[in-house]
Amino acid sequence: MNIKIEKTFERDIDLLIIEEFISNPEFASIFLETVGIYDTYTIEEAIHSKVDAEYGESDIVFVLNVNGKRFALHIEDKIDAIAMENQSGRYHNRAEKDKMAGEYEDYKILIVAPEKYLEANNEAHKYDYHVKYEQLRDYFVKKDDIRSKYKLALIERSITEQKNGYQYEANPGMVEFCNKMNEYHKTKYPELPNGSIAWWRYYPTVMDDVIIVFKANKGFCDLQFGHTTREELLSRVGGFTTKKMNVEKAGKSASIRIEVDKINYEDKFEDKLPEVDKALEAIYELFQLSKKIAEKE
Repeated sequence: MNIKIEKTFERDIDLLIIEEFISNPEFASIFLETVGIYDTYTIEEAIHSKVDAEYGESDIVFVLNVNGKRFALHIEDKIDAIAMENQSGRYHNRAEKDKMAGEYEDYKILIVAPEKYLEANNEAHKYDYHVKYEQLRDYFVKKDDIRSKYKLALIERSITEQKNGYQYEANPGMVEFCNKMNEYHKTKYPELPNGSIAWWRYYPTVMDDVIIVFKANKGFCDLQFGHTTREELLSRVGGFTTKKMNVEKAGKSASIRIEVDKINYEDKFEDKLPEVDKALEAIYELFQLSKKIAEKE
């Protein structure tokens, strides 16, 4: 069978890692042996996107019982996204805060990414432990079942997403703008999850294969549905869309789009509040729409 993946996102790999880790000890050992865990264990918690209001987000957290003690593994997952300043330090701050609160007795911090990213990125060097996507690829290569072949296709596509030789450091102006936008939206739309710190901002929804993408430089807010056609999406959202929404085709996905004013993240946040308000209104409207569609299905 020939499996082709148009594009992968970090969320795709996050969920792949969680599924395999909790269901296959051989896969989990790739991570656990990297941080020096060889004892028998049980998995007590598997958390995707563990957020702390003060120190931000850990992509994946596993809490294990090892020899009667709770141990946490915090994992940062990167394909080719920019690295935020002191991101590794905030992982340690979050983990230490949870440890002091009694959530577990010890922890390790790990980054998983393509080899080129780990080699080229200065922030990646600061993590205590590293797992390469290529190690995950080699694991699935040895498997013959169709499910593993699909997982292999996802991993291989993620590796090819890596842009050769690029130094992935965050633009300080962009980081500041996005952080201020996250703080600002909490006062108006507290239900809305934080957006990613990136030029194209990703907001999760209640649906697994559906995300909101704010393409600030293009003036688009898209509710993006993976692996679907425009016609299929139209049938799913019938009766829910408004006049300001258009259903657009993009490769092998389709989106419900609201057009907004363009924003340059290098501008001063306070000078762009009218544009930010319009964008957040659209993002929240799409978030609410995703909930209606999920309830229907």
